[in-house]
Amino acid sequence: MTLVGSQIVTAPPPGRRQVGDQVASARADLAGGLARWRLCWLLGVGDIRQRYQRSRVGQFWITVSMLVTIVALGTLATLWLRDPPLGAR
Repeated sequence: MTLVGSQIVTAPPPGRRQVGDQVASARADLAGGLARWRLCWLLGVGDIRQRYQRSRVGQFWITVSMLVTIVALGTLATLWLRDPPLGAR
């Protein structure tokens, strides 16, 4: 707050923006990113190709490792949630 004449003026500190400005900036950033979806796609595909270039399993390794992770976590969660509480044994 600053005192201007006989009025108190509230303004954000220097370097800080209002929430509305931040939301507008975030929306513009998202719109710009969505408009450049081809660039994102090409960068992602290029990264995967470069990373798994010499692998026999190739680009499907990401899918295989994700499947193993999902099955393992699903099994652990099922076993853990079926276990009765300590006081109920």
